[in-house]
Amino acid sequence: MLSGIAVKRSRFGEDAKRRKLQTTQIVEDCIKAELNFVFFDFEWSKFNLTIEETRDHLNYIDYTFSETDVKDFNLVITFAARSNDFYLKNPEGKKNVDNFLDLMNSYEHLTVDLVAGNDAYFSDEEKKRRGREVLFPLADYVTEKLISRKEFIFTGSEGLLKTSSELAKKYNFVPFLLMSERVQNEISLIKKLSGVDKFALYSPFAYGLDKNWLLDKLGAYILRRAKTQDMLREQNIDVQELQKTLPSTGVSVIDNEVIKNIFTTRLDELCVYGTEEEFYDNILKIKDFGVEILAGLPLKEEPEQFTALKNAIAKI
Repeated sequence: MLSGIAVKRSRFGEDAKRRKLQTTQIVEDCIKAELNFVFFDFEWSKFNLTIEETRDHLNYIDYTFSETDVKDFNLVITFAARSNDFYLKNPEGKKNVDNFLDLMNSYEHLTVDLVAGNDAYFSDEEKKRRGREVLFPLADYVTEKLISRKEFIFTGSEGLLKTSSELAKKYNFVPFLLMSERVQNEISLIKKLSGVDKFALYSPFAYGLDKNWLLDKLGAYILRRAKTQDMLREQNIDVQELQKTLPSTGVSVIDNEVIKNIFTTRLDELCVYGTEEEFYDNILKIKDFGVEILAGLPLKEEPEQFTALKNAIAKI
């Protein structure tokens, strides 16, 4: 089983120099922890890696570490096909894609994840584009332009299981799923539709951290999920009112045991966490589902968390 760290660079703030320094530190920490990937989430354009910064990170990897250290290590850039930044009918988007593909052809330790993208990061114009209609041309273009095939090219499956299955079957891409209570069923469906048997899973993770802290940290994330809202409404809880108050209060201080129990149940379904034994058991369960690559979004970006992830996977 392989593993890597997912990175949301918006967490690093507005200062571009600070973002670059923190990105470099995470890349270094991941290599030292013997992880296999750093996955860069697609967010608002100002937070995404530029061509120049990506090249700098690749040069840093080549000049700082031995071939043995990085033999199985890759940076993973996310192409959001609906975004103007990667939309092939937009001249600047096509130029951006071409520049990244040139880097992939020039550097060993860079590959790509093709996704439709999250509406939260899109303009009204971008939101109108249908994922399937832009993903297939982008996949065609990427595979045509790559001089040598990368071992891993990923394709996002959230909300697009059939499309992801077809892309996996046609191009042998690795379907990338989001941690949820449906993961096992989604893997079974994609296997049936595509015949592929290699899967990646994106999940928040936390090793050895307090559960109340985790509930507060992930409260808004948990509340955004449709199942959470359905569970709350079944208990006659006003979801809209909770959406207004949760960011300022946090789950742990809510004086309502029904709400706390729902969030705790959902935390178990949406996050890999716990003590050493619990953490290992959670990852083993994911492995048994058929997941070969775990992309963990650390709730604390600390080297100890990266090492804990690698150690748990090494035991499997």
